[in-house]
Amino acid sequence: MIKSEILHPQLLAALAKAGHKARILFSDANYSFVTNSSPRAEIVYLNLAPGTVPSPEILARVTRLINVEQATTMAWPDDFENTIHKEYVDILPDDTPMDLVARADVYAAAKSPDTLLVIASGETRRFANIILTVGPVIVQAAHKKAPAGSLRRGLFFAWRTGLSAPRRRPVWACSKPPAGRR
Repeated sequence: MIKSEILHPQLLAALAKAGHKARILFSDANYSFVTNSSPRAEIVYLNLAPGTVPSPEILARVTRLINVEQATTMAWPDDFENTIHKEYVDILPDDTPMDLVARADVYAAAKSPDTLLVIASGETRRFANIILTVGPVIVQAAHKKAPAGSLRRGLFFAWRTGLSAPRRRPVWACSKPPAGRR
């Protein structure tokens, strides 16, 4: 068993395929994700029952596994108090730009070939759909390369001074070395 906050194999596989600029749609329980998403998108069903699994919980776990370049949500009417939007802002990294767009623009983005994954949640609150654009992973070098010629200078120093590296004794997996070895 892996040590991850997400164990769903289909979701993990789809996230592993999501490269830079891929889109992930987190759909609420009212969104018609089969007809209003890219035909190439993989649909992961996490909508067990109304309210289960809630979108903020899924979003929080997914954003720990990927970098987010941008978020897009559907704009809501002025007289509507959108509580889930506040939760999304709290979950996403502080520097994540969030676009509020018209319903038709959300549907167009979801149907785009860039939408690789659709996560169907049981979220029942209105205007809970959110599309994430996957950001790049910046890989830092694990170790620095030795400067050119440094090994040669070190060998020359050892030859000139008569110093050499101490011999290391082999480390055996058992308490005694194999027969014929010391």
